[in-house]
Amino acid sequence: MKNRQNRILRNTFTASLAVYVLSSITTAVGTMVDGVIIGQFLGVDSIAAFGIVSPIMIVFSLAGAVISVGARARYTQLVGAGRVKEANGVFSLSWIISIGIALLMTVAVFIFSAPITQALGATGNNINLLPKAQSYLLGLAFGLPAMNGTRILMAYMIFDNDRNLPVISSIVLTASDILFDLAAVTLIHGDTFEMGLATSLSYWLSFGALLCHFFKKNIMLRFSFKEINWKEAGSIMISGMPNGACRLGSSLRTMVLNRLIAVVAASAAVAAYSSQRQADAFLNPLTLGMADTVAMLAYLSGKRTDQ
Repeated sequence: MKNRQNRILRNTFTASLAVYVLSSITTAVGTMVDGVIIGQFLGVDSIAAFGIVSPIMIVFSLAGAVISVGARARYTQLVGAGRVKEANGVFSLSWIISIGIALLMTVAVFIFSAPITQALGATGNNINLLPKAQSYLLGLAFGLPAMNGTRILMAYMIFDNDRNLPVISSIVLTASDILFDLAAVTLIHGDTFEMGLATSLSYWLSFGALLCHFFKKNIMLRFSFKEINWKEAGSIMISGMPNGACRLGSSLRTMVLNRLIAVVAASAAVAAYSSQRQADAFLNPLTLGMADTVAMLAYLSGKRTDQ
């Protein structure tokens, strides 16, 4: 009995960690591919403009990250209690909130793209980077709903016995982003706007791949508007807030450093700092995923003990 419990715990931990890492890397892959291809084809100023904008991707994915962590814990608790309809209400609520926030962010970017880009570091010695950085930001804005929608869906796939689809979705994102980026720079001779737009299209394709789950038979996960309990929103946000605070702090740190570099150095320094951050984007999800998974399992164990 003990060996069986250990095996279940180990499998749950491994699967949950894999989903967390995949969902985090999904956000990082788009910007990493853009950084590599921009650096190879578009020059120092374009990679520096990319480096100025890329920190805000953490903010863009913040809603999806916070909500997916908080909603996943509540969903697991309800499913474990046999309350599947209520669990689907939590899933539906988390999807609506996450995509709704993303749509609001998209509108905000279209309206305030210039001041946002200046706040990110396109000022001082780097004021010449403002047009390229602003263009890249506008291109990315089209993909924000798909980015957050993807993160939410990935958080639930493991609970509906579909561990392969997140992997397929990540492959679709990476492959399509590489192809679209290469087409942008070689076929239409685009610049930073086209690179951002290519990444947005890749997010939509990745999101579409995850939606294929709902065409399967005998699935537990279903969208149900009538089962939504809006009172759950507060507890979902509170549960996911530590993850959000960590991400927000990382984004603010990068924004401050970009602005300091803009005062004391040129665009080449911003480009170099951008390259260093891309490595962090692939190392951080593993450690953060371990902490998140342990916290979720400890939370669920505590709930069982209380009951």
